[in-house]
Amino acid sequence: MLKSADSDNERYHKKFESFQSQGYTDENYANVLDDEDRINVKVAKFKRYADYVPLFFTMLKDSYSGKYPDLPKRTIASVLETLLYIFSPFDLVLDSLPLIGLFDDMLILAICIKATKCDVDKYRQWREEQPRLLGSCL
Repeated sequence: MLKSADSDNERYHKKFESFQSQGYTDENYANVLDDEDRINVKVAKFKRYADYVPLFFTMLKDSYSGKYPDLPKRTIASVLETLLYIFSPFDLVLDSLPLIGLFDDMLILAICIKATKCDVDKYRQWREEQPRLLGSCL
């Protein structure tokens, strides 16, 4: 039996309500998503991790919209906190310092990637299995 879209949306919104009880707000998500371009530019300097950040944004968007409701809370929290940290002007090491300024951002990102790799790989596989919508020529 297929789940109804309403029950999926209800389950999804309950998951995010639990985040609000931990202090996360819709504003946290909006801040991260609004600064997607700046965060991607910042991380692009470290090619090893650059592919993960756009995937993190897509994963959060698909989870938040209910398209991918199976993302665990711990993964959402890890990714959200990592992206908020990268975006934050309050770093452990100032970004303006040559060479070492982005080190803390990349360290936090590396820890997040390692901690969420299994869930990110599952999401990536799910995403690849989704049908691609092509423009129709009617």
